[in-house]
Amino acid sequence: MRFIADLYQADKIFIGICFGHQLIAKALGGKVEKSEKGWGIGIHSSQIVDRQTWMKENVETVDLIVSYQDQISQVPRDTKVLSSNDFVLLV
Repeated sequence: MRFIADLYQADKIFIGICFGHQLIAKALGGKVEKSEKGWGIGIHSSQIVDRQTWMKENVETVDLIVSYQDQISQVPRDTKVLSSNDFVLLV
């Protein structure tokens, strides 16, 4: 968590997926908790909600193999939600 805080203080751009995005959220003052929906297991599709220049232009969804039960319930300030699905919020 200290490394993430150091990256943030140095104004570096970084991204987290799955446990990584939960750790980023917690390190930067967000809130992570168990999903009321229980476990998410299998292949889940997530919609791109904030396209970045490094993303492929014609891709609207990303399919990921998942196994999780925690989610970000409060997004930290100065973060961007890049994609999400009906089960969890991805930052």
